[in-house]
Amino acid sequence: MPFTIVDQQGYKAISRLKLNISNFIKQLLKPDIVVLFLLSLTLFLFLIKVLHTDIDSHASMILRVNSGVAAYSPNFLYYFIVNLFSFFSDNRDTIQTTSCIVLALAITLKYVVTKNIIADYFISSGVNQYKRKNALIILLSFCLLLVFALPDPYSVRGLEKHYLGRVVPNIWHNSTTIFLFPFSLLLFWKQYKILISNIPIPNKDVIVIGGLILLNIFIKPSFFFVYAPVTFFFLLAKYKLSKPFFMNIIPIVIGLIILFIMQILIYELQVGSLYRQASSMTISKPFEVWFTFIPGWYIPIALTLSFLLPIFHFFFYSSS
Repeated sequence: MPFTIVDQQGYKAISRLKLNISNFIKQLLKPDIVVLFLLSLTLFLFLIKVLHTDIDSHASMILRVNSGVAAYSPNFLYYFIVNLFSFFSDNRDTIQTTSCIVLALAITLKYVVTKNIIADYFISSGVNQYKRKNALIILLSFCLLLVFALPDPYSVRGLEKHYLGRVVPNIWHNSTTIFLFPFSLLLFWKQYKILISNIPIPNKDVIVIGGLILLNIFIKPSFFFVYAPVTFFFLLAKYKLSKPFFMNIIPIVIGLIILFIMQILIYELQVGSLYRQASSMTISKPFEVWFTFIPGWYIPIALTLSFLLPIFHFFFYSSS
């Protein structure tokens, strides 16, 4: 019996899916990606054995969940993935090793996303140029994993802090932040493509944005705190109060509702809290935490040195 139109469309969809999966697997097996994964895994295995970091604390949280002492935190996704990959083990070494594997995968995925973002820029400039720039794309993507806030003599010699009190683009001690990075980058990239597009945005793109927002929130809501208001105003500037504006803010509204529910679960009901005492948060003193690490007078200097690259770009390379 001949194929119907629905059958043909389904067959084409399955073929495209198989091709995408095949291309994705081939990309993961490229030498630069394999080497980066092994280097990242070695680094995290070293850190977890030599230093006490949040990676170990989060591993302890997973052990508490498995022993029935605690419940999953509402931002549960990292803990659940590590638990799943470790087959819900109650052995600390197994949980720690699995944590290192998951984090190495996250760093590798972040690298892959970065490569695609840079490649997209070159492709927009011409396919031939993109092919000639492949080595440069790999180099830039790898270097971006090592970008750090500019140190100064006072932070190094006086405060003896290279890390705390700075806004750094790469984190190596906090497992949930590391796991979040590739998905926050994907959300930024997808939203950026929508904002610069001059064609109507298909509904599936709005769904993709919504899915990425949920991933971000269920891993670590911090990025969404910045993403939501900034994206809202960019969408308002682009679409005004039109139908596309209200369509595009639906994922943000859903995210805010979930965030409000999480706030109640974490800070009022203490679900999955790491602490016995009641947790709390405040937005009235935005630099309060910084004062515990660096002097108040040094905060403007720390911010300037943290954002020196975009500051220089704004003054010297931004288009008039």
